[in-house]
Amino acid sequence: MLSGEVSHSLRQLTLTSLAISSLTTSALPDLHNLTDLALPRNLLTEVPSFLVTWSLTSLNLEGNRISRLTTGHLPRTLQHLYLANNRIQVIDPDTFHQLPGLIDLDLSKNPQLTPGQDTFRSLTRGFLNLAHTRLDSLDFVRESWVSTVSLEVSGAGLPCDCKLRYFLLNRTADISGTCLDYVGEQVRVPGREFWEYVRGVDCDCLREAGESCAQPVLVSHSGARGTRPVSSLLAFSLSLMSLATLP
Repeated sequence: MLSGEVSHSLRQLTLTSLAISSLTTSALPDLHNLTDLALPRNLLTEVPSFLVTWSLTSLNLEGNRISRLTTGHLPRTLQHLYLANNRIQVIDPDTFHQLPGLIDLDLSKNPQLTPGQDTFRSLTRGFLNLAHTRLDSLDFVRESWVSTVSLEVSGAGLPCDCKLRYFLLNRTADISGTCLDYVGEQVRVPGREFWEYVRGVDCDCLREAGESCAQPVLVSHSGARGTRPVSSLLAFSLSLMSLATLP
């Protein structure tokens, strides 16, 4: 336990790899002047609820065992929140809505996390890291993010589709990382490889990000005239595999 004189003057505190599974105010008394708290690589299963009464600007809970983010556990003063490498699957709808100053949010390496459409609706600027999550769409991206939010999506399983092309062309967000092409190959975003890939994708049916194409997305097939629907290409590949197994 910290002495009263030390705790009152303390601004930063780091407790790393100490197998901390729970935390109470009695363990950290009189730390209301603390602005930077780091508890990485411990065994916490939730964000300590008493932190909401503190005036933290930075909170690092990387490498714990947190599975859910609950509304009302995070201080409204937060600007930097690091939650990488946890077990987060669920984020309560208003969790980040109560953090108006948040500019740096790291949720990477939470492999079961699929953000909801309104999860980040209050985010207006800064950096959002969703690398190596279970990201399958960009439905959560806001039109108000134009050139103000940087989004990292490496290894998140995001498809290289018309919506991603739309967001990149309209600079709805500064998106970087990787996406998956129609055969599951990683394509770097943004970059020449991505633009060469989507050059063969028919996105004329997509006028706005919220619309879905009325016709199958077409992908250029090397060595063939015209284009074939992705579903046809996959069926063709499966047919070849089937023939290969015949005696």
